[in-house]
Amino acid sequence: MNNGSEALALNQFRVGQYVLIPDTDPNQVHIIDAEVAKYFYHTEHYYAATLQAIQQAIDNLENAISQLPVQN
Repeated sequence: MNNGSEALALNQFRVGQYVLIPDTDPNQVHIIDAEVAKYFYHTEHYYAATLQAIQQAIDNLENAISQLPVQN
């Protein structure tokens, strides 16, 4: 993990080398705050997040325009 992509190459493994895999407990709870969740969403799903932000901006613009008084 600390050696970047080189650490994942098969030629980097040696006889007697340990591969540590963390134990996962389905009952263990990991708490994150809203800001961390937002950053995760924006980094992992940036395309969907961008499309959602664009659609929200378009909706806001359409709502603002529709509330303007009509002038002759």
